[in-house]
Amino acid sequence: MRKIGLVLNNLGVSYLLIRNLATSETLLNQALNIFNKNKHPNSFISLENLSELYIEKFREETNKGNTEQTSNLKKKAIAY
Repeated sequence: MRKIGLVLNNLGVSYLLIRNLATSETLLNQALNIFNKNKHPNSFISLENLSELYIEKFREETNKGNTEQTSNLKKKAIAY
């Protein structure tokens, strides 16, 4: 299962790099769930990547002027 988690995590990062944030979020959450179920120490990698994802979403919403969602996204980034 560890390898599947790593593959999902790497795919999530790839989608993050091409700015497909929704797919990236799904994949990173799947990887995190696998790591957490197996109590694997690599869960921190997915947490760091999810933090980066929410920072990107925060920037995107800030640029759109959508202040309602920015505080929630900032909280999520900090939490991860």
